[in-house]
Amino acid sequence: MLLFFWAMTVPAQVTLYTQDFSGGFPAGWSQGGTIWFIDDAYPSNNYGGASGGNYIGNVSILTEDNLYTGPVSTVGYTGITVQWGAWRNLLSGGPELYFSVDGGVSWTQVSFTDVPDDNFPVIEEDWNLVNGGTPIALPAAAENQPDLRFRFRMPSFSILVYLIDDFKVMGACPPLTIDCPDAIEVPNDLGICGAVVTFDDPDYSGGCGTLTLTQTAGQASGTEFPVGTTTNTFRVTDSQGNSAVCSFNVTVNDEEGPAITCVGDQTFNTDPGVCTYTVVGLGLDPFDISDNCGGTVSLENDYNDAASLDGAVFDKGTTTVVWTAEDGEGNTTTCSTVVTVQDKEKPKITAWPGNQTLDNDDDMCGAQVTIDPNEIVATDNCDDQADMTLEYRIQRRVNGSWVVTVGWTEGDPSGYFEVDTFQVQWRIKDTGGNTSGSKTTKIEVKDVQPPVIADMLDLEYTTSEDGLNLYDCAYTGTLPELVFGEEEDYWDNCSAEISWTVTFAGGATQSGTGQLPELVWPKGVSTVDYTVTDPAGLTDTDSRTVTVTDDEVPTIGACGATYIVTLKLVTLASGQKVYRGTLPQAKIKNTITDNCDNVADGSITVTFSQTIFTNQDWGTNTEWVKAVDSSGNPTQCNITVIVRYPLKSGETDLYAGLDGTVITPLDVEVYPNPTQGLLKANIRNLNNPKVAVEVYNLAGAIVLQREYTTEGMLDIDLSDQIDGMYLLRIIADSKDFMHRVVKR
Repeated sequence: MLLFFWAMTVPAQVTLYTQDFSGGFPAGWSQGGTIWFIDDAYPSNNYGGASGGNYIGNVSILTEDNLYTGPVSTVGYTGITVQWGAWRNLLSGGPELYFSVDGGVSWTQVSFTDVPDDNFPVIEEDWNLVNGGTPIALPAAAENQPDLRFRFRMPSFSILVYLIDDFKVMGACPPLTIDCPDAIEVPNDLGICGAVVTFDDPDYSGGCGTLTLTQTAGQASGTEFPVGTTTNTFRVTDSQGNSAVCSFNVTVNDEEGPAITCVGDQTFNTDPGVCTYTVVGLGLDPFDISDNCGGTVSLENDYNDAASLDGAVFDKGTTTVVWTAEDGEGNTTTCSTVVTVQDKEKPKITAWPGNQTLDNDDDMCGAQVTIDPNEIVATDNCDDQADMTLEYRIQRRVNGSWVVTVGWTEGDPSGYFEVDTFQVQWRIKDTGGNTSGSKTTKIEVKDVQPPVIADMLDLEYTTSEDGLNLYDCAYTGTLPELVFGEEEDYWDNCSAEISWTVTFAGGATQSGTGQLPELVWPKGVSTVDYTVTDPAGLTDTDSRTVTVTDDEVPTIGACGATYIVTLKLVTLASGQKVYRGTLPQAKIKNTITDNCDNVADGSITVTFSQTIFTNQDWGTNTEWVKAVDSSGNPTQCNITVIVRYPLKSGETDLYAGLDGTVITPLDVEVYPNPTQGLLKANIRNLNNPKVAVEVYNLAGAIVLQREYTTEGMLDIDLSDQIDGMYLLRIIADSKDFMHRVVKR
């Protein structure tokens, strides 16, 4: 800190109050005793500094007279003195001088020398400054008072004429001092070669009157001070021309580093064929380098300790380059750029395993294939082959396109390959994740083993075996399913498709593949020829026969039917006349059918239990019909034959419309039979109570006809009839019941 202080020499006195009475009796003054008067009869201009105008005078003859001044301020002043010019004509001592600092309440006398005329007591009139011309010094109590008053007292014992002019009160100025602020030291403001500095004005005091402060050197507060030291000098001057000076230093230090802008983080690929990148040009160097104070700025990086990276070689990876800029004051600024060198160069496969063509292993649909990955040779700009990752994938030829069966994976692709064409693709990855182009090893496994079909067993079926009740001359169904596999019907080391051709009995043919569908196999011997073919086109064949025999019996439609045979009277060769009737055989044969044969061509043989009937057969007879087809399948059933006499003229034909029909009989119990006369008939499950009963004799004549209303029980009285055989007919619920009864 530099502080300069000095005070200039101050004049002995400064007039604080002066009165030359030119304006008459001064305002604020007062008197006591003899009146003081203002006059100008005796001019006072015969001493230095005299006004030469009015004066205030007093003629005192043995009386006490007082003259009081108005208030005078001595604030800020020391060494208070008073002085005036006096004209006297004295016969005794002069006036006394007092001062008061409390408004005239109390007074303090001040001693001074009012030197009388040298010829005293000779009266000699003359103007002189009192106290021998030396101002009268007041005690320190008179200093720095806002209300200092004076009193002139003329003692009562005095005889005199006393005139006062040019009354002055004077004081000494206080020492003039000035105190500057302490020295200031600051860093520069950001971005400029200086700093805006503010400071307070110096403190100052003392002097006389108005004090004026001026800056004589340096810069004003609030302005920009340059880097370095600036001396600020201030001077304070009072109204009397007194002055004091002080100074202080303002030091601005350049503490700001240079401005430097690094390029952003950069990423480069390795140069071709090498695992490094070489910088070409100034593209990685900082830019916008400047300093707030100008001057030379040095630049250096910590990678190659140079001012530029031009020509620098960076290895693969990430490197942080720190740049340092330094100005002339030793201030530094750093910035950094991250340089990343990445390997984007793909490795190359220069050798790989060759193609292979193999036959299938025995009974296998493929072959074990050995592929040696060690035959792969690869190069890379950064990595050794041992550090790289070898991968393979397997593709299979499907419908003319390659389909991936094993995705990219590490390891050895050796293993079992099915019969087909494959390609093993190779690729290698370096540690940077770069993948080489792929190389291909083709693998073809051929199927050279033909399929095998077992000896096909001949098959036999019957026409009824299909269970379909089709009543046809064939077996409808599927043959046993052929099973693929070893020890089964057919087999191949891979797979096989079976095809067939059927030559049916009768000569028709049908072909297809896979399992035979449901077919209609006609009666007789059919042949099936099988061919098994594998995907390689290799085949095997075999045949079987399918024999269908007829095991279904003919169907007799007349079974259970009723046939009417009407007797006719005929003359035998012997001339004897008898009643005779013939069974309608053709009508019955027409009801016979068969799944394979028919009656018309004679392939079905028909026989009857009885075809000629006589009067001995009168009534209801149960007969049988038998049919045998060409395969020897027989069938037999019963028919009902009602034998009757010829109708008499006008007689009702009770059997009209019944010939060849199946009559549903009533469920009737007849007892006792034979009977002595009273016959009972119990009709079970009767619905309609109206029942008709007819009884015929052997001649066919009605001997009893009656209608009943009953719940089922009938009483039929034959007591009036002769013993013999009768035909009982009961008609109820639209059904007939005919039964032979005997009366004894």
